[in-house]
Amino acid sequence: MSFIIENSSAPVKSELNAAPQVQICASEQLQSSQNYSQKSFGLVASAEEFLGSDKDGSCLVYWYDAYEKQPNGPVYLFGKMKDSKSSTGVSTCCVIVENIQRNLFFLPRETSTDGQEVSFEDLQAEVSQIASQYGITKFECKPVTRKYAFELPDVPAESEYLKMTYTFNSGPQLPLGLSGKNFSHIFGTNTSALEMLLVKRKIMGPCWLKIKPSSIAGRSVSWCKTELTVADSKQINPLLPSEGQELPPPPPLMTAMSLSLRTVMNPETKAHEIVAISGLIYDKVDVDGSRSTSSDRPSCSAAFSVVRDLENSGFSNRFSSSLTSGPNNIRVEQAKNVKVLLNYLMAMLQRHDPDILVGHNFLGFDLGVLLHRMKSCKIDFWSKIGRLNWTQWPKTKAGSAVSTEASYAERQVLCGRIVCDTYLAAKDLVKAKNYSLGTLAESQLGLQRTPFD
Repeated sequence: MSFIIENSSAPVKSELNAAPQVQICASEQLQSSQNYSQKSFGLVASAEEFLGSDKDGSCLVYWYDAYEKQPNGPVYLFGKMKDSKSSTGVSTCCVIVENIQRNLFFLPRETSTDGQEVSFEDLQAEVSQIASQYGITKFECKPVTRKYAFELPDVPAESEYLKMTYTFNSGPQLPLGLSGKNFSHIFGTNTSALEMLLVKRKIMGPCWLKIKPSSIAGRSVSWCKTELTVADSKQINPLLPSEGQELPPPPPLMTAMSLSLRTVMNPETKAHEIVAISGLIYDKVDVDGSRSTSSDRPSCSAAFSVVRDLENSGFSNRFSSSLTSGPNNIRVEQAKNVKVLLNYLMAMLQRHDPDILVGHNFLGFDLGVLLHRMKSCKIDFWSKIGRLNWTQWPKTKAGSAVSTEASYAERQVLCGRIVCDTYLAAKDLVKAKNYSLGTLAESQLGLQRTPFD
C-alpha cells in the first residue's frame, strides 16, 4: 500500500520523483553566475564532453569532501572527475545533489489513546493532518517492516512502521519527540540531507562514484572547473567491482599546497598583521600510497613567496635586490600593502587549485587571521580559499587578534579542500611538551629546521 499526498489526504496516483524541481536560490549564500568571472578565470566548464563519459551517459567522479546547505539542502560533493582533455586525466568537479528525501518512520500504537484498534488507514490519515499542519506540500506513505536496536524500552525489536518520505525542500523538519493519537514515536526527523545521501547510497568514505547527471549546472556556485546537477540521488552509485571484474581504479593524484604565514602584532589596533606568505605546491600526491613505495617522496613542482611593505614607505634597493633570489632560489615577490599581498595569495590558489591545504596551526591561527584581514581589506574573491563561491562572510570571532581555534562557520569556508593541520595532528598522535614545527621536525624526522623571521 502506497500513497502520494499533495495538499490533501486523498491518494494521488503519481510517482514521488515526478514532483516539479524546486529552483534553489543560490543568491542567499553563494554568488550567482557572473559572465565576467567565467570569462576572466575560466571558472565553469561549458563543455558537454564531461557528460556521457560512459555509454549510458554517466561519468566517474572521485569525491572526497561534501557540504550541506542548511536547512533544506542541496548537498555539494567535491572531487575529481575523469577528463580526457586534461593533462592529468582528471579535473575538479562539484556535484550538486538536489531533491534528497527525508525518511520518517511512525511506530503505530497497539491501541489509540481512546482505546480503539489502530489501522494503517487511521495512522495515514493522522499523518496527513500533521503534514498539513506543518506545511508539507507533498509526501509519500507506505507500511514497512523495520528492526530497532537502541535504548528505548517501549520500542519492539521488530515491528511494522508507516514510512513517510518527502524532499527536504517540500517541508520543514518535524519536531523531535512528536507523538499522536495513533503513533507513539517518530524516527528519522533530525537526519540531515548529507547523512541520508551517504547512508541510502551506501557511500562509505571517499571513493569513485558513477554519476548520471541531469545537466551541467547553469550557475556558478563553486570555483570548480565543472559543475554537475543531479536531480535524483539514485543516479549516484559507488563504483564497486562486479564478479569477475577488476577493482576500481586508485584515487587520482592530488595537488597539495603547503602554506606558511608570518604575522606581527599592530600595537595601535592590537590586530595581527600579515607580513609574508610562502607556499610550496606538490601536484602529484599519491594520497593512499598505491602508486609509490615507502621511499618515494612527492617532488615540489612550484613555490611562491610574497612579502609586504609593513610601513608603506617602500623597500630599499638593497633589500629589493636581495629578494630576487631567496632560499632555494625562490623569487620573493614584493607587495605594496596587505591587500596586494592577499590578492596575490588568491591568484596562487586560483592558478594551482590545490585539493589539499597543509599548514602548521592553520585552523588554530592562520585561517582566522586570513579571514579577518581579507574581510577588512574587502578582497573580492576571498572565497577562493575554499571551493564554494560564497557572498556572505562567515561569523568570525570578535576582534582581529585571533589566537584561538577557528570556529565551525570559519572552517566551512574551506569546504571542497582537504585541510591537513600538522599542529592538531601532532597533538593527537605525538606525545611532546612542545608542538612547534622545529621541535617536531627534530624529534620525528631528525631534521634541524632553520626558521626565517
